[in-house]
Amino acid sequence: MAALQVVWTDLAADIDKRDVPYLETLGLCPVCGSHPVASMVRLGGEHDNYRYLQCGLCATEWHMVRSKCSNCDSTGFVAVSVGYHRP
Repeated sequence: MAALQVVWTDLAADIDKRDVPYLETLGLCPVCGSHPVASMVRLGGEHDNYRYLQCGLCATEWHMVRSKCSNCDSTGFVAVSVGYHRP
């Protein structure tokens, strides 16, 4: 898996952001279609308090609103500190 991460990260670095397709499934990486392994909120700067998901395969980061579950896209109860949600 580590070798695949190196290859996919290199491939993703060469893609122009205008060439990244829009995916209907918002919880998947827009570059390679893998699931995210991390969700982080930026502090400071132009993107202060924006939430980004990070792909475990190609290391791409993409914006996702903080009030939605990244797995099912639900806006129901989201418990950030616990890491689960209730529909």
